[in-house]
Amino acid sequence: MSTRQNYVRGFSLIEVVVYIGIFMVVSVGSVLMLLTLQKQVYQYRANQALARNAMSVMERLMLDIRSAGSLSAGTFGSSPGNMTLVNGTTTTAYGLSGGNVTVAVNGAASAALNGTPVSVSSLKFDHFDNGVSEAVRATVIFQSTIGGVVVTETFTDTAVLLGSYD
Repeated sequence: MSTRQNYVRGFSLIEVVVYIGIFMVVSVGSVLMLLTLQKQVYQYRANQALARNAMSVMERLMLDIRSAGSLSAGTFGSSPGNMTLVNGTTTTAYGLSGGNVTVAVNGAASAALNGTPVSVSSLKFDHFDNGVSEAVRATVIFQSTIGGVVVTETFTDTAVLLGSYD
C-alpha cells in the first residue's frame, strides 16, 4: 500500500510580501534614477541653449563694435544700457527690451538677438576713451530655463572701435 503525500503548491503570505517589497524597492530606485537622468538632460539642454545664444549675441556685438567708426549715443556704466554705433552711413542701436538684446539698423524696427528659452536680465556697456582710441566693454547676463532647471551666466567682452585708431 502506497501512501500518497499531498503537497500544497504556491507561495505563502510572507513570501508574497517579501517579493512585493523587493519589487517596490527596485521600482522606486528606477523611478528616482529616471528623474535624475531627466534633470541632467534639462541641465544639458539649458546649458547648450545658453551657450548658443550667448555666443551669437556676443559675436554680433563685438563685430559691430570693431567695425564701427564712432559712438553717437549711449547709456554707459549701468543696466539696462544702450548704445548707437556709427559705421559710415549705417547706424546700429543696441538695447535691452523684454528680456531680449535688441538691435535696430538705420532706425528700422528692433529685432531680438537671443531666442527662447534664453532671456537677458542685464545688459551693460562701458565706454573707454584714452584720447587716441575708443573701446566698449559689453557685459551681458543670460538666463536659460528648461524643465524647471535655471542656468545663469555672465559674459563680458571688449572691442576697440575701428574708426578710433585709423
